Amino acid sequence: MRKLIAIAIVLAFGFMPMLSGTVQAEGKQHAAKPVWQGMIANLTDMQGIIAALLVFDMARVANIADQLAGREKYVSTLEFLPGEVRKRHGKVGDLATELAEAARAGDENAVAMKVSAVLMECSSCHYTLRDAERRKEMENK
Repeated sequence: MRKLIAIAIVLAFGFMPMLSGTVQAEGKQHAAKPVWQGMIANLTDMQGIIAALLVFDMARVANIADQLAGREKYVSTLEFLPGEVRKRHGKVGDLATELAEAARAGDENAVAMKVSAVLMECSSCHYTLRDAERRKEMENK
């Protein structure tokens, strides 16, 4: 069952490279290039984590999660970002650290839960902060 879920997630993330050109193009109107590069790097890290899980390469999962945690913790210190954004990036960094620890322990269920937690934190921030204005515009049309 877990492998079936992992395969479904990989297939879902498999479409991201095809869409990344669109994502980068849209990014030019919403965020500075380094911010978009960071988001694309985060998506790439999540794809790598899922792919490593398919072959139960927990060392690779831990390595990628450590990279993600480091990047997110760094972003959480950037003073030009709003406080709430920095806080959310810090939370993703903490979750990625927990993900790396679970991978080092070889706990497949904990890794799956932490992957989900990272994705949910990213998604909730984008929903409540980044996309709030765009959603309002779409609702008013």
